[in-house]
Amino acid sequence: MSSTSSICSSTDPDISVENRMPANLRKDVERFSVFLSRLRTAIDFNQPNNEGDSQYLCVHSALEMVSESIRDLFKHSQFKTNQIIVPSLQLVQGIKDLKFDHPNVSIDCVRILSIVDQLETAVLSTLL
Repeated sequence: MSSTSSICSSTDPDISVENRMPANLRKDVERFSVFLSRLRTAIDFNQPNNEGDSQYLCVHSALEMVSESIRDLFKHSQFKTNQIIVPSLQLVQGIKDLKFDHPNVSIDCVRILSIVDQLETAVLSTLL
C-alpha cells in the first residue's frame, strides 16, 4: 500500500474527525491551536524576543489570545467540561504568578508548559 493511499484512507481517524467537524468548530479549534503555539513560544525564555517588547507583555498578550480562543470553544457545549475549565484556570493563575525578573523563572515555565499540554490534550480528547 502506498503512503498516499494510507493518508487518504477514510478509516484514518484524523481525516474522519475533520470531515465530521462543522466549519465554525474547525475554525475555533484552529485558532486555539495557533494561539496556544504562540503562548508556548512566548514562554520560552531561551528564545530572544524579536519584537522588542518585554517578556511580560509577550506572555500576557499570548495568554489573552488563548483565553479568547477558549471562550470561543465554550460556545460549543462539548467543551464546557472540567477537563478543559480546570487547566484553563490553572494556566491563567500560573502566568499571573510568574515572576519575570526572578532567576528561576524557567522552572516556573516548565510547570506552565505542562498545564498547556494538559489543556491541549483535553481539547483534543473532546474532539475525538
